[in-house]
Amino acid sequence: MKEEISQGQWRKLLLPLAALVGILLLMWVFRPRERQPETAAPSQRETATTTQEALRAKLEKGRLEQRPTSEDRTRAAIDSHQAAIDADPNSPDTPALLNAMGNLYRQKLRDYQAAAEAYQRIIIDYPTWEGAYGVYPQLEVCYEQLLDHEGLIWLYETMMKRFPAEAQEYKYAQQQLGLPETPTPPAPAEEAAPEAGAATAEGEPSPPEIETPPAAPAPS
Repeated sequence: MKEEISQGQWRKLLLPLAALVGILLLMWVFRPRERQPETAAPSQRETATTTQEALRAKLEKGRLEQRPTSEDRTRAAIDSHQAAIDADPNSPDTPALLNAMGNLYRQKLRDYQAAAEAYQRIIIDYPTWEGAYGVYPQLEVCYEQLLDHEGLIWLYETMMKRFPAEAQEYKYAQQQLGLPETPTPPAPAEEAAPEAGAATAEGEPSPPEIETPPAAPAPS
């Protein structure tokens, strides 16, 4: 009997304790949890600003890509010269345009083959053009860059045909070909010319002597 009372007492003690533990468990499960700090969502203004900056950067990149480069401008100038030549091949400006094309190819684009073709055309088709003598050294540079030995020989032989034996261009080409120098024939004897301002047979003063312009410098 004494044991049964003891067990009943234990039951009375355990039931409230179990209820209390259950209540505590429920309170712990359903307790209000602290919110974890979240990254604040960008506002509409921030989003719009970011979008505008991205768009601006894209447009700027497009403008830079579309902006003509130095090579583009050079090729446009060459095309313009070629169009002018095609429109009027017999124009007196054709050799000057060909020379300009050759210079652009050689100096700006380093396209020595295309430059040589432009210079060759001047020498072959427009040998009497006033600026032709300056084309020979430019064509020589192109042949040297292209390692075109045959082209150099042709150029020097052409120079010896085009320039008189006493010209510097002739002597330079002769030297490059390894040919012996041609002796200059003596000048024919002439009667002494009257001094400038002296009276002629007709009694009129003779015109003053005009100095001969210096020969063109040898191509470098």
